[in-house]
Amino acid sequence: ISNIAEVESDPTAVANVIDEKVEIRVTGRVITIMNAENGVKVYDVSGRLVAASDVAPVQQVEVAKAGVYFVKIGDNVFKVVLN
Repeated sequence: ISNIAEVESDPTAVANVIDEKVEIRVTGRVITIMNAENGVKVYDVSGRLVAASDVAPVQQVEVAKAGVYFVKIGDNVFKVVLN
């Protein structure tokens, strides 16, 4: 996959990879996705679907534990690392 961006669990971590509107932020165990124009799916490192939602201006996903997660928005995938 050529369009993967990595977001670390830093309160200031932001990924703007799809376009200027989409942002992904990580705070603690919460992944916040803003301005996604497509539905959002979040997978853990094992490939299990952790959360899925339709289009919304702000979507928040709270995960149970630290680790690597993948946020899929349309055809774009973001690697999110929570410490």
